[in-house]
Amino acid sequence: HTANEITGTCIKAQERDIGKADDLIMDDEQMKVRYIIAGLAESHKKVMISTEWIKPIQPGKGIIYADMRADELIKSPPFDASAPVNRRCEEIIYDYYGRPKYWEKSCTTCCD
Repeated sequence: HTANEITGTCIKAQERDIGKADDLIMDDEQMKVRYIIAGLAESHKKVMISTEWIKPIQPGKGIIYADMRADELIKSPPFDASAPVNRRCEEIIYDYYGRPKYWEKSCTTCCD
């Protein structure tokens, strides 16, 4: 998928539509998309969603399925486009959701 194909795509939480994909954040070292920036319809804010927390995007479906509840996303720390996305920013997001941090995984889980 290209950035143009993903931006504007509907994002669905576990129980309902929550917003649209506004942007992507790349990991330049790994050449991998790490986050989708979601514009939330109800709260009028943007949040970061790790690509690890979405189901694989089905071609032609036009929906990104996030593996989290709508209320979690609404209460998530807001994305600040003027601030750098660094390890501290990532720690805040991963701690908020209580998810394992990708940078702490052992090599056996990420290199096979």
